[in-house]
Amino acid sequence: MKLSIVANANHPEPLYVLKFGGSVLRGIEDLAIVAAEIARQRRAGRRVVAVVSALAGETDALLAEAAAVASGADCRGIADLVSLGEERTAALLRIACGRIGLAAEICRPEELGIRTEGDSCAAFPVRLEASALCAKLAATGLVIVPGFVGIGADGERNLLGRGGSDFSAIFIGGELAAECVRLYKDVDGVFDRDPAEHADARRFSEISWDDALVVARPLIQPQSVAYAAAKRLPIEVGAIGSGDPTRVGPRTICIGSENEAELAAAC
Repeated sequence: MKLSIVANANHPEPLYVLKFGGSVLRGIEDLAIVAAEIARQRRAGRRVVAVVSALAGETDALLAEAAAVASGADCRGIADLVSLGEERTAALLRIACGRIGLAAEICRPEELGIRTEGDSCAAFPVRLEASALCAKLAATGLVIVPGFVGIGADGERNLLGRGGSDFSAIFIGGELAAECVRLYKDVDGVFDRDPAEHADARRFSEISWDDALVVARPLIQPQSVAYAAAKRLPIEVGAIGSGDPTRVGPRTICIGSENEAELAAAC
């Protein structure tokens, strides 16, 4: 049975780009939780591009396999192997969505059309050829995308560097003028320190792109934050189910304040 989706013929569904990384995809048991979150967004009347990382630990395992076979040589094909982790997650998530009656398409890297420049393992996205992605969105309203990978000028797969699934989501959101790009993490937003290590860590409700480059480097890939700033694209960072994610955007927050509201007004 298909889910009932709210839609208004006079107001097309807004586009949300949702990214689910390894911190929330620790194993196949988490796929049902992610599918339920996507279903919640669809019930709210939103089209969704769901960008996924490999399950936790899988990228490192694939990189180790590639290194063992390459034996130090600069061999092509590493991106072909490593990106299989994201493709596996995408296929599993589609199955999990289907189990709850949520129709989804997968847009594989060669269809997706993220064109890249630079090193094959730390490439930079330069344009999005979005015709296939848009056609799939029109068909189902939900497209699952393997993150972390693009296509170079030679037609070969490239990787977008560590944390590159963040960049995939933010780049797609920027190029398609999405209403929202949300990065789901295992913490509920951006903090001034790691909340797992500091019980008094302070959470930001809002933070500027520039400040996020300082305090959120372990949490969000820096290149993706810089791209969002250049595009003036707000980002949301939060946990699955959170109704109050941190907003990373144009507002200037003074880091280090004991009273965020007072210093925000003073800046």
